[in-house]
Amino acid sequence: MTMVYQRSLLLMVLFGVASVFPACGDSPCQRLCSSLENKIEDNLAVDVDCNSSAFASAGNCAECLEVFKTEYQVSVIDPQVSCLEFFGTDDICAGVDCNGHGTCVSSSEVTRCECEPGYHEDGLTCLPDS
Repeated sequence: MTMVYQRSLLLMVLFGVASVFPACGDSPCQRLCSSLENKIEDNLAVDVDCNSSAFASAGNCAECLEVFKTEYQVSVIDPQVSCLEFFGTDDICAGVDCNGHGTCVSSSEVTRCECEPGYHEDGLTCLPDS
């Protein structure tokens, strides 16, 4: 166990928390971010916050890669390798259901939803046309 996880677990036990929660920064996207953090900061001279809610809440690899693009204007080189290593699949679209009204498609440039008629793309979701 890492020291942070041990410390968090110890604090939960001391204060009577019945269930075990992962330590902050333990989501697959946060781990991917941590592995790239120094490279991004060195090359772009920006501070990357891997513990941000955007990285923490990314539920699949496509959402995680989108955080890099929207928050830092960075595309992850060889995203399939990163998805496989941190999310357990090389399918960037795994877990993207486009709200049940489209199909996730991924190219070297972008991952997006192709939506059914009557719906339009909004990031990795399909929303009803107004």
